[in-house]
Amino acid sequence: MHVLWHGKDLVKAYHDPQTGLVDLVSGRPVQGGEALAVGTEFTLAVDEEGAFSHLTIDVRGDHAGKPGELLDRPAQYRTAVEALVELVGEATPHWSFDESSGSLRVGFEGLAADRWGRVGENLLWLGLDANANIAAIVFEGVSRDPGGKAQAAWLAEIEAAG
Repeated sequence: MHVLWHGKDLVKAYHDPQTGLVDLVSGRPVQGGEALAVGTEFTLAVDEEGAFSHLTIDVRGDHAGKPGELLDRPAQYRTAVEALVELVGEATPHWSFDESSGSLRVGFEGLAADRWGRVGENLLWLGLDANANIAAIVFEGVSRDPGGKAQAAWLAEIEAAG
């Protein structure tokens, strides 16, 4: 699946400790599109134009906790205005989520990040392999959101403005 990440789009992340879900959500109004689910714990969705819409991960799932220190983003990186990358559907994702720091790190089995970019001014970094496949995703600043109320309010605000 091709995924277009726009640096101008605000991306926020929310963790609902009641459900165990972490949602990375784009601030662009979305209609239609497609989603790629890997098992029942990882789903990435794009809009009709292929632009990132949202990513949902059940951080309590079977693939939690495996990437460890391998996914620390580098201190030096480029800032991307736009990035068109490939999500390899057969690459199994693994993740770690540190609730106290609000850091989510996702790696994909068999893929190694050899270049990194920050997506606009967001606290979101993508690690890409030599073929522009997503090898890693790092998001810092995940907000604690019991019951999903803050996320719902933010999405309602976007919808009202759009």
